[in-house]
Amino acid sequence: MKCIIVDDDKLTRKTLSKYIEKRPELKLIGEFADAASALKSIRKDNVDLVFLDMVMPDITGLDVLKSIDQLPQIIIISDHKEYAVEGFNYNVTDYLTKPVPQDRFSEAIDKVFQRQVFEKVKQGKYYSIAVKQRSGYINVSTDDILYVEGFGDYVNVFLTEGKKVTVLSTIKGMEEQLIQYDFMRIHRSYIANLKKVEKIVENDVHLGEKTIPVSRTYRSTLIKLFKTGAVKS
Repeated sequence: MKCIIVDDDKLTRKTLSKYIEKRPELKLIGEFADAASALKSIRKDNVDLVFLDMVMPDITGLDVLKSIDQLPQIIIISDHKEYAVEGFNYNVTDYLTKPVPQDRFSEAIDKVFQRQVFEKVKQGKYYSIAVKQRSGYINVSTDDILYVEGFGDYVNVFLTEGKKVTVLSTIKGMEEQLIQYDFMRIHRSYIANLKKVEKIVENDVHLGEKTIPVSRTYRSTLIKLFKTGAVKS
């Protein structure tokens, strides 16, 4: 999830940046001390989340909320509590007061991802599978899965935001669960999300920054899918 920080206070920007570094599912693409520069980024960089200070010189945080038709998710950062009500008129995700404690930051980010799932469900775009861990079952969004790697009686499920989930299942069991969601077995130990495949170079399949092997058994089928447009190239 691409995010930016918009705050004229350097210490707040530094604090939020450190918190963001600890969340691999977040990608900080910009820090801005003024709203004018941030507006340009919001409009051209497909930003998903904005940490927005409300009180800044020239253009305020409220001005930013008023000037964007399709707002990304917004977390307001301010030491002026009176802006909370105004912010929620623009359907912001959360409001954090300065100085921002890490536990409240974490709560706000959890709300961001809960809201993201809700929006996908509302649009009919959310599909998930139930997977078993030692502590019980959890739901994993199929759209979040990059690939699956098998290790006998368990598998590692690698997610788009850098996370990894260890699941009590065989690779065949996961294949049966995922095949209806555009996943394909490409190796005895690997299943790939075909929607995430960016390129195939010889016997390597590239999914973002990750590279996994494709065996000769499956490579020809994968290439055919490329040629028919079933997999993006």
